[in-house]
Amino acid sequence: MSIVISWLFDNLLVNKDSISQFDKSVYSEAYDNKDGIRCSNAWYQAFPQDIKDYESYNKLEMPVLAIGASGYDLLHHSLPEITSDLVLKKIENCGHFILAEKPIETAELIKEFLAN
Repeated sequence: MSIVISWLFDNLLVNKDSISQFDKSVYSEAYDNKDGIRCSNAWYQAFPQDIKDYESYNKLEMPVLAIGASGYDLLHHSLPEITSDLVLKKIENCGHFILAEKPIETAELIKEFLAN
């Protein structure tokens, strides 16, 4: 398994058992090559341009659901600037990989949002 993938799962999960060895091998296969590394890094490299671009966009008018765990504070700080109808939910005791660690809680929040 790639050293980067190992580090990510060792440091960004609260529940380390939520990602199986098979899951880790799939991530490693996808990201442990030139294209995978280039593509995943490009997302972060685009942040400065994204920040500039946001200044020219209108606020979103439709309801927006944001679900955060370890990144909740970032969502809480940044999303009110780009949407006028925000529903922000926090999942406790969860790391970066929300769908892997708390799939049922995540699905329930989405169902609740869509029902309203």
